[in-house]
Formats: sequence, C-alpha cells, structure tokens
Amino acid sequence: MELCTDTICSAEDPIQEFTDVLIKIANNSIPKSKQNTKKHNTIWCNEDCKEAIKTRNKALKWVQKHPSQHNIENYRVIRAQTRHVIKTSTRQSWRTYVSKINSRTSIKKVWSMVRKIAGQSPSCNIKHLNINNSEITEIPDIANSLGQTFSKNSSSNNYTTKFQAFRNHAENQHLKFKSNTLEMYNNPFSLDELWDAISKSHDSAVGPDDIHYEMLKHLPPNAVNTLLQALNNIWFAGNIPPSWRTYTVIPIPKPAKDASDPNNYRPIALTSCSCKVMECMANNRLVRFFERNKLMTPLQCFANNAALQTTSYV
Repeated sequence: MELCTDTICSAEDPIQEFTDVLIKIANNSIPKSKQNTKKHNTIWCNEDCKEAIKTRNKALKWVQKHPSQHNIENYRVIRAQTRHVIKTSTRQSWRTYVSKINSRTSIKKVWSMVRKIAGQSPSCNIKHLNINNSEITEIPDIANSLGQTFSKNSSSNNYTTKFQAFRNHAENQHLKFKSNTLEMYNNPFSLDELWDAISKSHDSAVGPDDIHYEMLKHLPPNAVNTLLQALNNIWFAGNIPPSWRTYTVIPIPKPAKDASDPNNYRPIALTSCSCKVMECMANNRLVRFFERNKLMTPLQCFANNAALQTTSYV
C-alpha cells in the first residue's frame, strides 16, 4: 500500500483517495490507545504526590501477585502514607492560592479553584435541551436542534434592513479586475510552498477526515509529491473536494449560562488539515502579491497564518 502519484491522481477524487490510503497506512503503523476517561488533578499533584502514588500502586500490584499477610500490612502502611502526602499537598495548594486572593480576584475563579482542588471537573456533555418548554433528550434531536439554532443565529436575516440594502448594492457592483493565467498567483504550487505551509502548522484537532498535521509533517518525499500534485489539480480545476466541505461542529457552552438553552452555545468547526494547508499557501501568495503591488489598504489587516488556526469559528 503506497501513496503512488499515478494511482491517486488518476482517481475521481484524488484527495479522498489520498486520505483513505493514508488512514489505512496509519492504522497499520501507528498504535492506538484507549481514551483515558480518568482525569488526574494536577493542581495539587506535585512530584511528592506522584512518587507516593507510584509507590502505592507498586505495592498494590505486589499484593495482588503475592497476597501474604506481610505484604498486605505493608500495602496498608504505604496507602496510609500516600493519603497523608496527598492531604498535605492539597492543604498547601489551597493555602498558597488563598494567600494570593485579593479584592480584584473574581469569585468565579475562586470557586473554580475550589472545585479543582476538590477533584471536581465540570462535565461538558449535553444532557438535554429545553425548547419551547419541551425537553429534548435524544442525541440526534439535540444535534439537530443545535444545528438549527446555529443556522438561525448566523443567518443574514438578523441584519438590519439598512445593512441588507447596502450589502445587496455592494455585491451588485462590477469589479474592475484584470488578470490572466500568467499572473504569479496562478502558477502551480511548489514543493517549498507546501513544506512551508505544513511546517508552520500547529497541533490542532483533526477534521472529519482524521488527518492530523503530524501525519503530514512525517510524509515521505514521494507522498508529499503526490499531495502536491493533488492540490495543484484542485487549484487549476477549481473543484473543491466534498470532504473539504464537511465540518465537525463542536458546541461549546458559554460560561455562566443555562446549558439547556441551545442559544447558549458557540460552535467551533473542525475542518480538514489538508484543506487548511492549501488555504495557507493561497493566503501567502495573495498577501505577497498585495504587498508588492501596494494593493493593500492601510485599514486592512492580513494574518499570514489565518488558515492554520487551531479552530475555525462559524
């Protein structure tokens, strides 16, 4: 199984074919671990606590292998010592934090620290939603309700009549833009541009295709050439792959708001990393062209790495 240029670029959807092959290779080569649902409290867990917990766990394993009376008594002693270390560390952590509290300290931050020291963590799972005095508990219904709410809140119907009239007028204006295929921004992307975009990427959550930036950073040379050719085919054909139009939307509850109200969530869209790499290459080209030809107004701000942000807000 190889990321061969001829096989992938001759496919109907080269990006999807490249993604499928890369995921298969990753599944065979990269070990996967189970999701760790146990959350460790790092507020009070210093080196002494970690060492004590490690010693206690070793003693427990030894008792399970050799359940003698001596080993059981030894484990109980170590367990009691570990509890004492954790209790002392928790008290010291709280005293240190209390000594830093002043009149400008937010009450919310104080209670947040209290929960962390107590080992409590807020759950982000959406249990139910209340819409028009109706409780929604099924996961598909919750997802659909949130999606409808996000769509309604981001709709252009929320604009004022005056702004909508101005926007319609501005969009109907003919742009005087002269260009030809010989412009530098229309040239095929180079290998240097691709590596530059990949190297500037930051670790972020993957999109629906499960391709991580680290996977792109460790591609062999032949695979990078295959990806480059696939991206150039998209660049010239102008056909955006269907996988790039699909986002994984994560609803984030707004702080101190009623979690049962769908209006109290903000969506974060996770997109394809390969798509964001191409966005970065196109963005870098346009910024260089605008700056060289002095086409950028002083009021406009461009971010060269805008396409490589960890999250995209909808």
